[in-house]
Amino acid sequence: MRKGDAKSFFARQDESGELLLKRNRQLEESFERYSASTEEGENLVEEAWDLALEWEQVVAKEPRNLKLLSKQWEADLLFMDRQTSQVAAGSVCFPSSWDLRHAIGKALDQVHGVVPRLNPQIGEMIKRFLEKLEPGKSYCRENWSFTRSDALDYHPDFIPTSPLVPRIGQAHSASCSLVFLMER
Repeated sequence: MRKGDAKSFFARQDESGELLLKRNRQLEESFERYSASTEEGENLVEEAWDLALEWEQVVAKEPRNLKLLSKQWEADLLFMDRQTSQVAAGSVCFPSSWDLRHAIGKALDQVHGVVPRLNPQIGEMIKRFLEKLEPGKSYCRENWSFTRSDALDYHPDFIPTSPLVPRIGQAHSASCSLVFLMER
């Protein structure tokens, strides 16, 4: 975990525009799969819109909703309600084997409950960190994994068709390549 700059984080990183095209395609094909919001989440999305406009990072400005904002920022979005510590809204087009619809309205420790040993080992540190966050301050972290495909979308509803990406419990070739996947 390190100090970050939110404006730089949300600025376009992919010069080719391919990432945003993939995002937009997924949001058009199945917005309900990749996005969700509670009532409080809508208020948080509105605050994010204020930042996007201030940073001049959006072209289309109406309607100010989650879908349009998600189609203009490359990064996956996840909003937490500070009062309840619950996942309040999000648009996650490139999940790493989780479904936002199952996380919406739940506290972070409930969401992380499916991750073996995460809560007992670092759950309290995560909770304390989030409780101490101050408005206007930004932090970054990296998350990484090894996968058998360079696909970005590991949504549980998505089953890769490549023979190099076996389904859970299916045998796979030892010669299969591993891909290092880094999230920022």
